[in-house]
Amino acid sequence: MFFSLSSAPQYLVIFWAFTYIGAWFNGLTVIILLYLGAFSLPLLYEQNRPLIDQYLELANSKITEISDKYAASVHHITTFLLITHLLIYSQSSLSKKGRRCCAR
Repeated sequence: MFFSLSSAPQYLVIFWAFTYIGAWFNGLTVIILLYLGAFSLPLLYEQNRPLIDQYLELANSKITEISDKYAASVHHITTFLLITHLLIYSQSSLSKKGRRCCAR
């Protein structure tokens, strides 16, 4: 399975959050909190839907903005590295063509 470079930080943040939360709580405690949250969060969302949707839209726009900047910078960096590699390889292949095979 192949992943793009732009999704790698997302997985790093998720795994870091899992280890950070895991350092605070026992596994059973996390399961109990997830169970309680599964039944209380939908009720809280229904009661505060407009406010929550407003903040989710704001967070989504910021995440999209940051990920677009990151994807653009990764694209520029990979393009720069590719061009640099091609220039170095072409210069080394040109200098090898001028040499003789055997020293006399």
